[in-house]
Amino acid sequence: MIGWSDSLRLEMEKLETNVNVTYATPYYISTGMFDGVQTSIFIPINKPDAAARKIIDAVEKNKIFVRMPPIVHILPFVKGILPTRAFDLIVGKFLKVYTRMDEFTGRK
Repeated sequence: MIGWSDSLRLEMEKLETNVNVTYATPYYISTGMFDGVQTSIFIPINKPDAAARKIIDAVEKNKIFVRMPPIVHILPFVKGILPTRAFDLIVGKFLKVYTRMDEFTGRK
């Protein structure tokens, strides 16, 4: 999605349109859609009102992206400098990102 958003943003700039692109990477939002998903102190689940406000603020300020929670800001950098297996080890084994949805039930 990030690659698609970047491509669309660049195309709109090249065509000199008045169309702007803001992409959001909010992790999980506690809306019921993600019921059962596990969280950690490092990567908390976002509250709907706070997430919506951050996204709207970013669009109004024409920001290219909005990431939340704050730890998500460093992930692209860490992923870029680490070998893939090392990144997988950190986010998979230590942050347990790859198993956060093992107990996922979703909205009933």
